[in-house]
Amino acid sequence: MFIIAEGFDNSGKTTLLTKLSKELSIPVTHSPGHGIDLRESLSQIIEDSKNQDMLRDRICLVSEEVYGKILRGKSEFDSDSNTWWLSLIKAQKPILIFCRPPTENIIGDMTGREQMEGVITHSRSLLRRYDEVFTYLKQEYGDSLNLLTYDYTQDPEATQILDDIRRINQ
Repeated sequence: MFIIAEGFDNSGKTTLLTKLSKELSIPVTHSPGHGIDLRESLSQIIEDSKNQDMLRDRICLVSEEVYGKILRGKSEFDSDSNTWWLSLIKAQKPILIFCRPPTENIIGDMTGREQMEGVITHSRSLLRRYDEVFTYLKQEYGDSLNLLTYDYTQDPEATQILDDIRRINQ
């Protein structure tokens, strides 16, 4: 089982993954953050996903496509993101959960949290970019990628997501 939770800061990823970890008995692996070789990191994630169940808090293929494009004007994967997605899907058909509560729930509670430079200023653009990326993934990869959407305002106990994960893994 390979589950990735993605979404903008303050969208419920950590809370969701904590619940999933407890229910599924799989530890959470967090994204290593900035200043790493993204291709090397992604290669390691793909390799690790072949050998163990995984709950990932973000994956650089998505995060870089959002934050890189908005904050730096380009993604490190601009030229070869489709190749990486296909490698990831072939390694182990991941479940990708897009954490997407209503915009005001995300943005309304960002003060007091440490953020990467430019995140608060560009928050609405970043959220729109996340929406675009997930629309693209759904269109491009369809059923090859188990794509779920999670809104903590609608499912605070993550019951539906857990049901969907169990259904997918039957």
